[in-house]
Amino acid sequence: MIKKIIGILLVTLLVSEAFAKDQLVFGVPPWRKPEALYEIHKPIIEALEQQLGIKLVFHVSSDYESLIHKVQSELVDIVAFSPNLYVQAKQRIPLLRYLATVNKRSKQGGLVDNYYSVILGLKSRNIDVLADLKGKRFAFTDYQSTSGYVYPNMVLMQQGIDPKTFFSDIFMLKKHGKVLEALVQEKVEGGATSNELLQELRENHGDIVNVLSQTKPIPYDAYATAPHVDPVLAARIQQVLLNIRLSDADYQRARFKKNQPMAFSLKSDAFYDSIREAANFSISSQREIK
Repeated sequence: MIKKIIGILLVTLLVSEAFAKDQLVFGVPPWRKPEALYEIHKPIIEALEQQLGIKLVFHVSSDYESLIHKVQSELVDIVAFSPNLYVQAKQRIPLLRYLATVNKRSKQGGLVDNYYSVILGLKSRNIDVLADLKGKRFAFTDYQSTSGYVYPNMVLMQQGIDPKTFFSDIFMLKKHGKVLEALVQEKVEGGATSNELLQELRENHGDIVNVLSQTKPIPYDAYATAPHVDPVLAARIQQVLLNIRLSDADYQRARFKKNQPMAFSLKSDAFYDSIREAANFSISSQREIK
């Protein structure tokens, strides 16, 4: 019954007619399966609904790019942007309102506002250093994915490695889980993901990969409201987010602990300038890939 209810919540049919004023659409990019994304964002949604007195409709976009289009079309009101997607959206929607930056729990138990991208190689294929991936198959997620493409692509380019000519095949698999699955099934010799999902891979499948490279710290997700959202309401949403502090008990109950937002901090748009630098490398590298 619970799965059925969650399924109903996740199947959001957005239409051109405006939503009622007592509803807001909360959008996220598809970096995990919809059921997992709902569980991760559920405490945030509940806090917003309780404090605002407004129902939130949860929406997972079909891909990263379509989420920007939904904002531009006034079909999504609040967005939990992945870092690079926030930068891309801000460039195309200058009036997008930054609200807050996600904080997650560190291994030491404190709160952190950044994470890392890692480039992985299969131990079973003797991939020990980046050079061992030459002529091998490699998996990214999506061109708009921060840790699944933008940052690892920058690392490769800075090492003098052009992915288009260095790998025998490049696969854009859309979701981090599919990159991990491709590694587990040895459909690729290397792949890019986040340090959080690397930990999950090792917990579920053992120490099957080498970390070939780790990026500099990457800012965590940015929450923002679309330009059509009333500024007074946007300010209320921001205040609710900044007041959220999940407890240790909340953390222990979370199904996806490494991905769970625990609190929010107020930064500035400039906090994401490192993402803009990395994105410049990705623009020249994109092509139509399998």
